[in-house]
Amino acid sequence: DPFWVPPLPVLMAAPVLVDCHCHLTNERFAPDLEAVLARAERAGVRALLVCSASQAGIREVCALRRRFPDRIFPCLGLHPLALDGLFDASSWEETRRLILKEHASGGVM
Repeated sequence: DPFWVPPLPVLMAAPVLVDCHCHLTNERFAPDLEAVLARAERAGVRALLVCSASQAGIREVCALRRRFPDRIFPCLGLHPLALDGLFDASSWEETRRLILKEHASGGVM
């Protein structure tokens, strides 16, 4: 049953946490990303929604999902401050294509 929920005592004994907004593609995490994920796991974090802010970020988040498919879940989009005022119709079409491609592969819920 996909909607099965464990009894409350089980949930209380082993809480499952989800980080619903993180930027693990930031260069600060690159040297020890696996250690960061291991610390999150030890703290009870079982899933991480990793956000993008730019087209390059969309590609990076998707690559990270492919590396850690059971832990990383993409939250794909753009942030106005990451656009540098250079966003036109063709940029939007490329962004849309990237997001739809990832969605079609099952990487975006």
